[in-house]
Amino acid sequence: MIKKSITIDDVVKLLNELLAKDPDGISKLATTRVNVNADIADHPTVQVARAEDLIIKDARVERYTLGLMGLLNGLFGTLEDGSGILYYSVESSSDSLQDENEKITNFGKK
Repeated sequence: MIKKSITIDDVVKLLNELLAKDPDGISKLATTRVNVNADIADHPTVQVARAEDLIIKDARVERYTLGLMGLLNGLFGTLEDGSGILYYSVESSSDSLQDENEKITNFGKK
């Protein structure tokens, strides 16, 4: 059955259910980021991160990355501060912000 609508709470509940079933897989899925172009970076609700710029033939090329949470947040819009309403908490084995060993402990909403 196709749902006619979903709420933020529905998304958080599903993400946490999946996390309980496969913490490693869902952590990897949610923390994986892909390169996207400036058109997506300029989207009014999708949350992207600015990646380190590349220098190609003496020209600076802006780079952006998008992850699952940025895409899901794009469905619900932005808060007054420009951030998305969905988030996850991590338990990391290092001080690095982007650690491949990050394990998500829960998903939530602000």
